[in-house]
Amino acid sequence: MTEKFEKQSNIEGSQERIQEKLELAKQQLKCVYGIDNLTTIEKVRLHMIIKDTLDTIYKEGIWSAIAQWLYDLYGIRPEAIPHEYITKDKTTGEIFRFKGVPEQWTKENELEEAGHKIESFYGIPNDFKEYLRRLREKAHNL
Repeated sequence: MTEKFEKQSNIEGSQERIQEKLELAKQQLKCVYGIDNLTTIEKVRLHMIIKDTLDTIYKEGIWSAIAQWLYDLYGIRPEAIPHEYITKDKTTGEIFRFKGVPEQWTKENELEEAGHKIESFYGIPNDFKEYLRRLREKAHNL
């Protein structure tokens, strides 16, 4: 009886972890790629990836599942996804976008020397988000 209870408890715990990671992945897809309306096919594939790679996700983060999802459904390799490096001048509110880190650092040094407060982060360019939106639209008749 105790062994059966432990198995059931482990299954429920795994399901909770899978659901937690699924929600995190959906949140990241929305924030980073602008995807907030997953189709049934997309949801099922994401769930399967997370279920199959739960241990890897805990080691490498949710990005490994998202990368696998993008590749499986759309043939997009992570290294092919463009990034833009963004610096926000908190003093003036101006936003600067760069294709590489060296250019970003140069601008940040310039702003800091002028006494400005800055915030740095990176993101996905809007043209890639639009490409992905159209690709999904075509694939799923959205």
